[in-house]
Amino acid sequence: MPKTTIETVRPLLRWAGSKRKLLNEIVMCVPATFQRYYEPFLGSACLFLAIQPKRAVLGDFNGNLVNFYETIALHSREVDEQIQAMPKTPEFYYQIRSLPTEDVSQITLAARFLYLNRYCFNGIYRVNKTGRFNVPRGKQTGRIPTGAEIDKVGELIRSAEIRHTDFEDCVRTSKPVILFISILRMRLLLGQGRRIWLWGIWKR
Repeated sequence: MPKTTIETVRPLLRWAGSKRKLLNEIVMCVPATFQRYYEPFLGSACLFLAIQPKRAVLGDFNGNLVNFYETIALHSREVDEQIQAMPKTPEFYYQIRSLPTEDVSQITLAARFLYLNRYCFNGIYRVNKTGRFNVPRGKQTGRIPTGAEIDKVGELIRSAEIRHTDFEDCVRTSKPVILFISILRMRLLLGQGRRIWLWGIWKR
């Protein structure tokens, strides 16, 4: 992808398996021209935020993740107001983690999702058998993004189509597109037990 004057936008989420450390190499592989960008495993959306395609389809099977992005796209200021008011203490982390979510507004759910993500252990998303988020608070945690950062990501996400669906439904298209997918192969024998990331960009 040729050099542009695109403003660097920092992802809001810490996400296990994020490609931020490989971002420079990945961006170099993006074709100079394409009609639409597809990312069916959205996560932190770091590549989408880096290249900022004019037309994009972003998908994930994680409904809470999709709700977060859909909500900040429409209500970034309200999400920011709620999360900035939340105490940054271990006690509050476990209090909001245990909050029943059945009758909570989408804005509160999005603020809760971002808060737990920034302060949980290693940015891991994990739920128990009843669907409750159960990751403990981390010792080395991220900071809460500023209102301006939340606004900017919300603005970019608003330009994309977001789908709560599985991989196959997300990428079903007959139009020329580029598709970004990554797969983690754990303890691959050829890598002497190391974790090896395989990622790819396909143009079709």
